[in-house]
Amino acid sequence: MTRFTPRIAIPEQIGISKEESRRLLLDAVKKIHNSVKNNKCVYIDFSKTVKVYTEGMLYLYAELENIKNIYKNIIIKCIKSRVSKVNHVLNQIGIFEMCSYTFSPCSEYNDVIHWKNTSGVDVTGAKFDEIIDPDSELMELPLALNVYGGFIEAIKNAREHAYIKKRELSDVASLKTAWWVFSQIKEQYIHVSICDLGIGIPETVHIQWKEIIKSLLKEIRTPNDADIIKAAIETPSSRTGERNRGNGLKTISGIAKDDERASFSIYSGRGLVFLRRKKIVKLNFATSLPGTIVCWKLPLSAPHQSPTEMALQKILHEG
Repeated sequence: MTRFTPRIAIPEQIGISKEESRRLLLDAVKKIHNSVKNNKCVYIDFSKTVKVYTEGMLYLYAELENIKNIYKNIIIKCIKSRVSKVNHVLNQIGIFEMCSYTFSPCSEYNDVIHWKNTSGVDVTGAKFDEIIDPDSELMELPLALNVYGGFIEAIKNAREHAYIKKRELSDVASLKTAWWVFSQIKEQYIHVSICDLGIGIPETVHIQWKEIIKSLLKEIRTPNDADIIKAAIETPSSRTGERNRGNGLKTISGIAKDDERASFSIYSGRGLVFLRRKKIVKLNFATSLPGTIVCWKLPLSAPHQSPTEMALQKILHEG
């Protein structure tokens, strides 16, 4: 008797910033997790996928790699999209390689070929060179310090706080891979997105940063996830409670806050907080993201050295 190999359909849009596409993607990821528990092989079906957004693709990539870390003998195969550009994205970031799918690029899409990705466990700058060319003429020193400092702060947050307890969706092999990064230089901007598969900022704050919740309750009777994320960004204290430690989230958001051309966003739990044109906006979704994704977009030309740049230089010099 031939055993049926499950096929999990990936939605038309791989994204997490719109309610419907978010729900469909998270549902597909849950189905993948349930399938690998009882099957040695699973097919990921991209045939209906026509659009890929960075945050959604990064999340899906992280979940698939984590599954490969946990289930050593699992075989993941895929069915390609009918859209050429989508297939080039899947090939560029390594999804096809993960699925042992042979693909020969036939086009050069400017918003695809420059994507780079890396992942890791430790808080180290060694991985930085894998996502940003240190010799690039586009990377002026102040900007490079901004991006490097934000990179270090984001992976430090993931390593130190994301995995303090088991998340509901599945285990995470955080000793093998704790964070995932996508980056791209496009149209005089640099884009960096960092993902962890931890319990999320709202739950972490409830456990480790209870003074934020106490403060919020004085202003908001029932703070939602976006309220908590925003408070975590703005608080002057450290999550660890150590006075000599800075607030990583506050530092990262400051990178975008100093320049109105930049943008910054955090997806975690049901919340989304994004900063654009120096204004902070909060949104909440019906479905909860089992992890955290931090993204920022920075112009390649820095007009002057901002207070955040000087703060990041201080962090780097102190070690």
